Amino acid sequence: MRYFLYIIFLLCFSNAFGHEGNFMKRLEKEIWYRGLSCVPVIEPYVEYDGEIEFKSFRILKLREFEARFIHMGKKHIVRGQCMGEEVLVPVLVETIKPHSKISEKMVRLVYVEKHKVKKEHIVDLQDIVGMNSRRTIAANEPVFHKDLYKDWAVKRGQSVKAFVISKGLSIEVQAISQENGNQGDTIKIKNSNTILNAIVIGDGIVKCVQ
Repeated sequence: MRYFLYIIFLLCFSNAFGHEGNFMKRLEKEIWYRGLSCVPVIEPYVEYDGEIEFKSFRILKLREFEARFIHMGKKHIVRGQCMGEEVLVPVLVETIKPHSKISEKMVRLVYVEKHKVKKEHIVDLQDIVGMNSRRTIAANEPVFHKDLYKDWAVKRGQSVKAFVISKGLSIEVQAISQENGNQGDTIKIKNSNTILNAIVIGDGIVKCVQ
């Protein structure tokens, strides 16, 4: 069994350091073998056509690498940077103070390396526009969900305009909201001593259907 696994390892090793394949594709393969998910970048860029025999590949520091190989009978050393896959995330154009309402003009999309984006970060533009900041948020930095809160269209204890629809007739009454809610939410309101279910249809406006 050990001998069989050793043969498999040799086959994979020879494939990795063999003679065939585009130079950049070979570099990507070497990086993939080391468990990294990124694209190699070499400045200035040079393409080596023909046979390539890799001798060594190592990560120097952070995401920098060095590759040693033989091309056309000559030894070469290239160094470059391993750039990760990037995704677009919304960030603020300027630093904002606590309880600032965020408009679309205050936000822009920037590319961030995918491995740096955590599940707590906001990645959709619609999740940040119209929200309010809980704290000071710096410009050009990914924003966390916990740093934002939204205004309620209807707040608990607020006097609301309620349209009661019954048998095709609509009657407007005043009521007190018993819950917070945004447009489309179903909340409880109180009219006199009666508790009703209502749908929020706007700021301070609800609709009751009976």
